[in-house]
Amino acid sequence: MEEKILQAQGELIKVIDFVTREALSLELHCVERELFRMLLRLRQILLELFVRSVGTGHVGLTATMENGSVLRYRRESLRKYLSIFGEITIMRAYYLKDGAKGVFPLDAQLNLPKRKYSYLLQKWMTLWGVRTTGKGGRP
Repeated sequence: MEEKILQAQGELIKVIDFVTREALSLELHCVERELFRMLLRLRQILLELFVRSVGTGHVGLTATMENGSVLRYRRESLRKYLSIFGEITIMRAYYLKDGAKGVFPLDAQLNLPKRKYSYLLQKWMTLWGVRTTGKGGRP
């Protein structure tokens, strides 16, 4: 987690250096475009930092479900998540009971969508689709 904090701090310093040094000789629209790119990267790092801060959902060697059944910890599993800032990888603890469906407690804790697309990204894609549908496919 410390590495992500240092990475975020480094990216913020790059942004500040850009606007106070490099950008001074550029046209405004070029600065705007580069700031947008740089800030998307910083936001992605901050989102990754948040996910790492939350943890993997590991609650011990066993997890007790609401219905009282006890599941055993099996492993950690990667999941891709596509946010509005870009794709990140989420590490999740996996619990399983023989003959039953396994669970990822972190999925419920974070309310992860079934597919990899964030709910906000899904909403934006739907709105974009609705906006462009009535105009012959043009925004």
